[in-house]
Amino acid sequence: MTGLTAQWGKDVLHCPYCHGWEVRDQAIGVLATSPLGIHQAQLFRQLSDDVTLFLHTAPVPTDEQWEELTARQIPVVRGMVEQVEVADGRLTGVRLASGEVVPRDVLAVQPTLRAKASFLTEQGLAVTAQEVAGLVYGDALVVDAKGQTAVLRSTTI
Repeated sequence: MTGLTAQWGKDVLHCPYCHGWEVRDQAIGVLATSPLGIHQAQLFRQLSDDVTLFLHTAPVPTDEQWEELTARQIPVVRGMVEQVEVADGRLTGVRLASGEVVPRDVLAVQPTLRAKASFLTEQGLAVTAQEVAGLVYGDALVVDAKGQTAVLRSTTI
């Protein structure tokens, strides 16, 4: 998507817990690429009265999800998002494939979080998929309840 990378960490972000306070009360868009986009929009709605869900590549919400979005007053925009609009280094909106621009100050995305673990897997450590509601959102090293890896456990006296 055009312009997304250049705005990453400025006004393109991914986590309401990590970045939400800094963008509270702004016009927030949530770019949905999976069913988790609805949940993400609901989380950001706790921080702003102006949150819009862009369905983009996510499936159409169920009847129950439509009710939840309506109750939280989260508008839903159908259609593919083509690019982010930027002026003076700040995000100003989201351009749809139709050409329509929806003004937004911030865009939340759903990246797949990948552990940079190749150097660790070469040492015999395992990586496992991390799921929420049956959807993989990233991966992580396998550890026990104490946070120890299999390699650490085998060398611990």
